[in-house]
Amino acid sequence: MLRTRLAFAICAALIFAAFEPAAAQIPPEQQAEMLLDAARKAYNERNLPFAAEKFREFLQKFGGNGKAIDARYGLALAYLEMPERKYPEAIEQLQQVIGNRNFADFRFAAYYLGLAKRAQGLTELAQALAKSAEAPQRKQTANQRFTEAQTQFASAAAAFKERVKPDPMAKEPSIELEWLSRSLCDQAEMELRLSKAKEAQQTATPFAKDPALAKSRYLRLGLYYHGYASFLVADFPSAARALNRQDVQTDAVFGSHARYLMGRVHQHDGELAEAGSQYQAVLDQYAKDKTAAQETLKRPDQFKNNPEERVRLEQLVKSPPDHVIGAAFAAATLHYEAGRFAEASNRFTEFGKQYPESPRTPEALLHAGFCQVQLKQYPEAINTLGPLAQKQTALADQALLWLGKAQALHFDPANPQAKTNALNAAINTLKQASERAGQTANTDPEAKLRRAEIQLELADVQQVAGQNREAAAIYEQLLNEKILTARSEELTQRMADAWNLAGDYARSDQVCDQFMKSFPQSPLRPAVAFRQAENAYFVALNAAKNPNAPKPELDKAFDEAAKRFQVLIEKYPEFERLSLARYSLAVCLIQKSEFEKAVTILEAIPPPDRNGELAIVPYQLASCLIRLSPTKTDDAIVAGKVQEQMQVAAQLLDAFAGANPQSPHAPDALLKLGHCQQRLAAVLAQPPEKQQAVQAARVAYEKLMNQFPKDARVPQAVLERARCMVLVNDRGGAINELKKFAQAPYQDTPIAPMALLRLATLFREQNQPAEAVKVLDECRKKHEGPLGNDKERAAWVPVLKYHHGVALLESAKPAEARPLFEQVVQQAADKAVAAEAALRGGQCRSLEAKTKLDAARQKLGASKPEERAAAEKAVNDCFVAFTEAGKYLEGQADAFKQALPAAEPRARMLYDAAWAHRVAADMEINSTRTKMQQDEHKRLIDAAQKKN
Repeated sequence: MLRTRLAFAICAALIFAAFEPAAAQIPPEQQAEMLLDAARKAYNERNLPFAAEKFREFLQKFGGNGKAIDARYGLALAYLEMPERKYPEAIEQLQQVIGNRNFADFRFAAYYLGLAKRAQGLTELAQALAKSAEAPQRKQTANQRFTEAQTQFASAAAAFKERVKPDPMAKEPSIELEWLSRSLCDQAEMELRLSKAKEAQQTATPFAKDPALAKSRYLRLGLYYHGYASFLVADFPSAARALNRQDVQTDAVFGSHARYLMGRVHQHDGELAEAGSQYQAVLDQYAKDKTAAQETLKRPDQFKNNPEERVRLEQLVKSPPDHVIGAAFAAATLHYEAGRFAEASNRFTEFGKQYPESPRTPEALLHAGFCQVQLKQYPEAINTLGPLAQKQTALADQALLWLGKAQALHFDPANPQAKTNALNAAINTLKQASERAGQTANTDPEAKLRRAEIQLELADVQQVAGQNREAAAIYEQLLNEKILTARSEELTQRMADAWNLAGDYARSDQVCDQFMKSFPQSPLRPAVAFRQAENAYFVALNAAKNPNAPKPELDKAFDEAAKRFQVLIEKYPEFERLSLARYSLAVCLIQKSEFEKAVTILEAIPPPDRNGELAIVPYQLASCLIRLSPTKTDDAIVAGKVQEQMQVAAQLLDAFAGANPQSPHAPDALLKLGHCQQRLAAVLAQPPEKQQAVQAARVAYEKLMNQFPKDARVPQAVLERARCMVLVNDRGGAINELKKFAQAPYQDTPIAPMALLRLATLFREQNQPAEAVKVLDECRKKHEGPLGNDKERAAWVPVLKYHHGVALLESAKPAEARPLFEQVVQQAADKAVAAEAALRGGQCRSLEAKTKLDAARQKLGASKPEERAAAEKAVNDCFVAFTEAGKYLEGQADAFKQALPAAEPRARMLYDAAWAHRVAADMEINSTRTKMQQDEHKRLIDAAQKKN
């Protein structure tokens, strides 16, 4: 490619050398020509030192000669092609040459000057790598040289372009066209090195569009530079068209880098398999090239005239090119993006071992930490990311971010305190990450985005830690900053969630309304609608905790929540949390005592969904069935319905308690299970089936007692277990169980009075009324005062008094019993127990009168007149007492006619009143008969005395 111009034949040079003494007689012009020709001849024969010497001699002797510019040009070429390049010297000569644009070889001179400047720039870059302390200054100098080189290459290209003559019929490109191609390639290279990708793309565009360059031997290089520049400006289609060629990708020098760039294009387009193939091809090719370079370097004579190739091969053997390292990193990244975290982790770790000096090694370790977090290898991730987080590097904020993620998940789930500590540590780490990213925001354009992502992660962790207000504030701040604009929907939805979890349902509702208006087509609308429904739901539940809340207001609150859930269910039937919405709707209906509707909703929840937070569904469904079950089973059809409902409820409760032994509802489920079995025993006809149901109930109560010994429901289970004993005629065992309620710890439980009442009843059934009196007397002493002050259990006081009175009555102590019955009548006038007490009170009056009557009648036959008179008076008093007893019972029957019109005691009152009146009547008849007999006896005596 060197232009040579020989003016004399070889013989002339020989003559000049043979007749040296005659040289003085040769004219200066001829001497100059002969010296210049000798220099050119030496250059063409590649005797470059001699050529350089002769060119310098020419310039020393004939510097003013018109062909001095040719000598300078030749000298510059000799300097450039010597084994030891002399770029400064060459530049010095070429700069003088290009000062004359009329120089015939100006275009070549401009090109070679650019070549020399480029070489100087590359030398500076090599020094920057070797001397890190001087790197900034060296790189700055290199860029200056590349800028100068780019200018000269552009000048050369323009000059060559002027001389190109289009020839459509030409089979080969002209020399000028080839030089134009070469100049354009070198110009594009300089522009790429100067980060002028857009200019480089424009410079190399002719290789992609000009048919005249299709046969140029520089076509591949030009396409490579065009593809490279297109990639850098994100013109991926143009990059793919230029680089996705076999001849480009198989080039010995730049083909490997072209493959790497093509892999990046595939990766950007989501063609991950193709990208992986390209990256692997790069790695495989480097392994082959390295081996080949090692063999070639064993023959140094090959590089006598091509020292640049030797340097390239030595560098290739010493360390892989950046794009090879990039291919190894990108290949690992592909596995990470595909979710193959184990493989990606291995590759990133291996990357650090293979390329310990690479600037990307810290990044590889960072990604290895990412993989470990994804693989839930939290201790390993903390060990990997911790050192990176402590360094003041651009990766520190990302290392802190993922370290925080690992810390937030690294705890023992069974240890609440460990979870709290882990979350607090993660929050502190994420705050550090946010601060670190904020510190670099002014110098790093992506730092603001990274900080926003870190803030988002911080808010998410705060939510897990229960710091929902703090999280909501961050979500709102991110929305206001408008950095994560692509995630505005998600941020708004999360903010609504955070305010909901913080208990600020009104604020959450406002955000939900804002979301619905701002994002009418968002796929997150079902989730926001669900949160809206939950807001109303929790407002209603909180209101229900107030015992004084008016029922109409509660019903209104639950109606609103139910309406929102119903709309959600109907509008978004594919919503992932639809079952939870159904459950919440059912709870609203349960709160309104609409149990049948609640059952329908609960039954619509698919069994596979009844786990986690919905594991409670069987329990709630069973509870509704129990509430819907009729209390009276006189009718066979009703009894059958009760049997069916109790069997279903028992199955649901048994399954729930077995599958959720740690649930807070498990004790109540066992208690309800026992209740269902007891209800079944009451309606089953066959004795074996009854016995089996009772035994099942007893087992349920015993499970509750054994598995949850400290639960508040255990006393109730003990009481119910005693009832089961009674059903199997084990009254002795039942009595022993119920006696526990007279002692600690059960004596202070809320149901102790009822348990003792049941114990007293058993004593009475065993004909031990005195024991019953004793139990109830102690029970009333201990519990009557507290019961009277308990709004919910105050009604138990008259019941205890009533049964105490019955026990006294059965113990033949009607005088002690009657005041208790009278108190019950006064305290519970509108209750059935009052009617029973009134009946018993009348019976006490009759029994007292009868007892006195029997005693008086025994004394009627006394010998002493005064004793007989007293006895007769007592009998008359008993007559009055029976009469009053009858009137009392009649009056009570009439008094309860309105309060308890259908109560059975009223009929019994009238019956006992009739007997009292009958006894009084019999006494009156007997008294009249006796008086008549006495009068007749006296008349007869008087008549007999008159006769005498």
